[in-house]
Amino acid sequence: MHILTAHCYCVYFYPDIVLIDGGNRPKIAEAIIPYVGEQTDIFVHDFNAARLKKKHYEDILKWYDLIAFGSPSLAKFRLKRQYARINMKKDARAICANEKD
Repeated sequence: MHILTAHCYCVYFYPDIVLIDGGNRPKIAEAIIPYVGEQTDIFVHDFNAARLKKKHYEDILKWYDLIAFGSPSLAKFRLKRQYARINMKKDARAICANEKD
């Protein structure tokens, strides 16, 4: 099982699971788009109706399809097809090359 953690660079595989918890979840959900695939399970803690508008959680629904609720405060998502990368290795190599400069 592959798990993507914060500050993980030069990724050559899609992680199986990503858990988003902590401050500014919508920005984190957007930031990980280049590093996840269509089959990656993305879990967002404290995703509920009360936070949709108040915390801009509706932004997460722009990039991800809601698959299920694991509990009243944990939601499972998958990356929408139009945002999925075709060749992760190529993208990761380009990112790594830019980071070395």
